[in-house]
Amino acid sequence: MYTQEEMDAVLAQKADVVLALKRRMLGESGVKGLDVFDALPHIMGEDEKEISESITGLAETLPVLIRAAQARRTVDPNPGNGRRTAPKLPDPAAEARARFDRLKKAGKI
Repeated sequence: MYTQEEMDAVLAQKADVVLALKRRMLGESGVKGLDVFDALPHIMGEDEKEISESITGLAETLPVLIRAAQARRTVDPNPGNGRRTAPKLPDPAAEARARFDRLKKAGKI
């Protein structure tokens, strides 16, 4: 009889083999790079036939599911970047005085 630790080790090994098989078959079907990792949660099956059927069944929707996973993975901008401060508006009375002084100096008033 097997102990619980031995059974857990065998199940973990099986999960690793199935994951490697899914990655390989996704690569063969044209999914590349990080897209493979985004597609893995959507692929079901324990053997080559089931995994192949799952990939074939998702052929049309898999690119959309991959892009949705990438969109969820994006990072928000720096939260420490606060709102931009409003520029200081000039005093209308001071501007009017400056214009008046320029016109007076030019001799137009």
